[in-house]
Amino acid sequence: EAQPDVVEAEHPLEAPREGAIVVRDLEFSRDGRKVLDGVDLEIPAGASVAIVGAVGSGKSTLAALLPRLLPTPKGAVFLDGKDVTDLELRSLRRAVGYAQQEPFLFSTTVERNIALALPDPDAPDARERVREAAREAAIEAEIDALPDGFDTFVGERGVKLSGGQKQRISLARALLNKPSVIVLDDPLSAVDARTEKQILEALDRAGEGRTLVLVTHRVAAARRADEIVVLAGGRVVERGTHETLSRKEGGVYATLAKRQRLELELESL
Repeated sequence: EAQPDVVEAEHPLEAPREGAIVVRDLEFSRDGRKVLDGVDLEIPAGASVAIVGAVGSGKSTLAALLPRLLPTPKGAVFLDGKDVTDLELRSLRRAVGYAQQEPFLFSTTVERNIALALPDPDAPDARERVREAAREAAIEAEIDALPDGFDTFVGERGVKLSGGQKQRISLARALLNKPSVIVLDDPLSAVDARTEKQILEALDRAGEGRTLVLVTHRVAAARRADEIVVLAGGRVVERGTHETLSRKEGGVYATLAKRQRLELELESL
């Protein structure tokens, strides 16, 4: 008898596949608290944008609203000029790949976890498609090194894998259907410096020819984007390139960049 929060449109449309995103005056509340307040955002097809902000700024909520993982308000989010609330959910989520901060892995094989989005994971070409996605996410070699390779059971919630491995498997899963838009929610939150480098290189490859929306608190990742959008209190407070925002004395992003630079210097001592 329960009613889902996210429902299919009465006459759903096929999702377009160019990858341009427009967000207009987006407001969203949760448990009586306004999480996003009048967010405007425009991302051309093939461009990359980093969404930066403190915990509770609304950046993860914004990311989840793009593929309608939360009840996106009508008239606020558009994919190639089409309101996402008018698009068929399955085709929207094929067009907009999403990898979350803490990926959920099932207690099955690595291959089955990546192949989750395939209509038929037992199709003759399924293994090659899974391997191609793993290669693009820079995790293929590490999977091959596991005891049974792609047939290795990962345990409940992926307990047998490291945080970085789980995040790259989640990235591979998001890349599997070759989406035109990739939304990544803090993919560097649980990794060391070496794995961070691997993931950043994977993101560069994943973003080629695609629109990339990267939610992150790491300047090393944000600086690679075409544009950086800074959220605070659910509103856009700064936007620009890494170079421009870094020079803004007392700015939110400049303060974050300075702090992380000092942390790296201290770690190297």
